[in-house]
Amino acid sequence: MARAFQFDVDAVVKQLNLILQMELAAVIYYTHYSFMIYGHARIPITAWLRDNATESLSHAQEAGQMIMRLHKRPALGIAPLPTRQMSISEQLSLP
Repeated sequence: MARAFQFDVDAVVKQLNLILQMELAAVIYYTHYSFMIYGHARIPITAWLRDNATESLSHAQEAGQMIMRLHKRPALGIAPLPTRQMSISEQLSLP
């Protein structure tokens, strides 16, 4: 027996899938950026980036679980990644 919800399930699932895909993309971003850090202050910055990757993965898992509780399937994929290589200084200056 399917559960009746008092809201538009498809609209909610669409937003949750967007959150899921963006959080999974963030895992890739943070992990990738952690590899690119060098210098004497590298260790705390790398740790911070990897902690953020772990947090984003946790958010993605939560969004996926919410979708499953609505009896839908989570999207398989991630948000679009940039196609142009930017330097660290360019990336840090983005709004």
